[in-house]
Amino acid sequence: MHCIQSMTALRRCIFLRAGFIFAFFSLGCPDKGDVDAECRQSLRFEETFHLEETGCGAGEYFEDFSSRRDSLKGHLLAAGYENVPWYELDLNRSLRSASASELPARASTGFKWDEGDGNADCWFPQGVTTPYAADIGAERASDWVVVSWYHGNPEAGGCYSEGIIKGTRLTFVNLSENLYRHVLLVKANADGGDFVSLINRKGDAAVHAGGIAWVDNFIYVASGGFLVFDVRDIMRVDSGAASEIGLSGDVARAHNYGYVIPQLADYDMSKIDGSPHSEMECNHYDTSFVSLDHTPGAGGRRMLTGQWTSGDRISSFSTWNIQEDGFLDTDTVEVHRISGSEDRPLKMQGVLEYSGATFYTSNRDRCPAVQVLPVDLDCSRSFEIDALMGMEDLTYNPTTDLLWTLSEWEDDDPKPYRDGRKVYAYPMSVFDGCGP
Repeated sequence: MHCIQSMTALRRCIFLRAGFIFAFFSLGCPDKGDVDAECRQSLRFEETFHLEETGCGAGEYFEDFSSRRDSLKGHLLAAGYENVPWYELDLNRSLRSASASELPARASTGFKWDEGDGNADCWFPQGVTTPYAADIGAERASDWVVVSWYHGNPEAGGCYSEGIIKGTRLTFVNLSENLYRHVLLVKANADGGDFVSLINRKGDAAVHAGGIAWVDNFIYVASGGFLVFDVRDIMRVDSGAASEIGLSGDVARAHNYGYVIPQLADYDMSKIDGSPHSEMECNHYDTSFVSLDHTPGAGGRRMLTGQWTSGDRISSFSTWNIQEDGFLDTDTVEVHRISGSEDRPLKMQGVLEYSGATFYTSNRDRCPAVQVLPVDLDCSRSFEIDALMGMEDLTYNPTTDLLWTLSEWEDDDPKPYRDGRKVYAYPMSVFDGCGP
C-alpha cells in the first residue's frame, strides 16, 4: 500500500467529525531528474478543504434540455439521419506518431494529430477523458481517448471574421487503429426543430471546454458550471459548407462536421459570463477543468472541478458527489484551496485526486509540470514531473494505469518555448510520492 493512501482514511475521518480540516505543509519539491533547474521551486503547500452548503440546489443550478433534445433527435430520425454508437463512428483522420524526443522523458506513450489539426490556428484542444467509467463501451476503455476543442484563437483575431462561431467539438480517438473523428457539440432550440453551435454565456465566443469528464453515459464539459451531453445521442448529419449549421427542412448540416451531439443539460454555477445566478442568493463555482476522484474509500463517485487563474497565488477546486443516475448532487460541495510558492502562482490547468494525493497541471512561468502533492504526514516527497509547454487538462484511466494530459499550441507555432500539439500519458508508477 502506498503511504499516501493511509492518510486518506484519517483525512476523511477528521473531515466527517469536525466538518473541516486545515493541512499546512512546508514541503521541498524535488523533481524526478528531468525538470529544468531554473524551473524547480520550493513549493509552499497549504491546503484547506471544507464542506459547504451551495445555497442553490438542483432546481436553481440545473436546466434540463432533454425535451428539446428528444424533439431534435425525432426530427433528425424522421429525416433519415442515423443515431450512431460512439464506438461505431466513421473515423476519418489519422494520428501521427510522437517520438520519444518529442515527449516528456517520463511519458510512456503519446500521439500527434494529423497535420491539418496539428497546425490549425482556430481550433485549440483543451480537455481529455477516457470511457473507463462509461455505461456503454467501458470494455473499450484501453483503446479510446476523447479530447475537447474550442473554436477561436486566444492570441489573434480572425477566427470569427465572418460572424461564425463554430463552437466546441469532441474528438473520439481510437488508439489501436490510430484513427479519430471530430463530433460537433450543439444545442437544440426551444422546440427542438433546429440547432446551433455552442456559444459561451456572454454570447461572444465558443464554449472554452477547458476540461471534460465521462461518467456513465454523460460527458461533462467544464464551462462556468457544466454542460452535459449523452454519448447515446450522437447523430449523423450531412457535410456541407463550413458556414452552414442547423436543420432546414429535411437537411441537417453542422459546419461540415459529419456528426453532432445535442446538449442534454446545463449546470450554470458561474458568477461571470452573463450568468443569471449572479443575482441569486447562492454560491458560485466557476469551472474551467474537470476530472474524476480516484481516492479509494472516498465514499462514492466524485467529480473535481476548478478554475484557471493567471496571477493568483491561491487556486481552488471543488469536489461534487455524483448520484446514481449520473447527475450531480448540488446541495453541498467540498471546497479545496491550494497555494503555490511565495513568488509564483499555481496557474492550475487541471486537477485530480488519486490515493489521497492531489495532482495538478501547471504552466507557471514557462515551466510546465505535473505537480504531485501527497497529503500523508509521513510523506515528504512532494515532487513535479516535466511536461510540455501549453499543457491543459488531465485524466487518469485505471484500466491502463495511465495519466493522460495534452498540450494546446500549434505544431508550427514560432515561439521556441512552445512544444507543439500532442496528447500523451505517464504510467502512474512515476508519481509514487513516497519514493521507493
